[in-house]
Amino acid sequence: VGCTPTMSSMSEKCAVQRFSNLEHGRYGCAATLLQAWATRVVIARIVLPAIVVVMSPGIAIAQDLRRAALHVEGAAGTMLSAYQQNTSGDAYLGNTLGYRVGLHASIRADYALWHALSPQFSVTNSFFPSSLVSMGHSIGFYPGLRYAPWLSSLGRAFADANGGLAHTGGKTRFGFDLGVGYEFSVGRDAYGIGPVVRYAQVTQSNDDPFPEDARFWSAGFSLTFRTGREDRDDDGVEDD
Repeated sequence: VGCTPTMSSMSEKCAVQRFSNLEHGRYGCAATLLQAWATRVVIARIVLPAIVVVMSPGIAIAQDLRRAALHVEGAAGTMLSAYQQNTSGDAYLGNTLGYRVGLHASIRADYALWHALSPQFSVTNSFFPSSLVSMGHSIGFYPGLRYAPWLSSLGRAFADANGGLAHTGGKTRFGFDLGVGYEFSVGRDAYGIGPVVRYAQVTQSNDDPFPEDARFWSAGFSLTFRTGREDRDDDGVEDD
């Protein structure tokens, strides 16, 4: 096999070289444009605002006061639906669950994107002891919304609605809960504590022999841990 390059191979090399130069020029141009865009963003978003703050300390500039919060709740209540409460052997074909009193615990996290309105995610646990059967248990994973406006200098009221997947009885079903309460502000709103009342419901599937949803209510206390800075009047400026 000869080693002398032919006209065909030289043409191919030239074509490859031209393509390489073209690609290099294209990506080099894109990199230059990206670098210029990044420089403008840094100047517009960081450098200029910093100069304004330094040169004009008396100007009130809107601050990012969006806040994250973690709510821990503990409560007790009762079952409302008849099937889950039943203790009579003459009803529901002798199915006696005897779930009367319930104990409830939940962790709820929210982030205030729109001042008093926040998206929220909750993990709930409900326990129903019984002397007739094993303890009933439901765990829920609920996205939702929370509205918590300031009502006075003492604290804020709140209401939320949450719904998603509830695992109980070895099955995953749809469940939801609704809550209202009041939080007394502690430590410039770094903490909050107050009462909460909830209604919850876990649906039963249609193929269940007794498709009656589990409905229950509870009352207890909520303890809140909150990050960020205080802005009670929602004006975008940190409170004095």
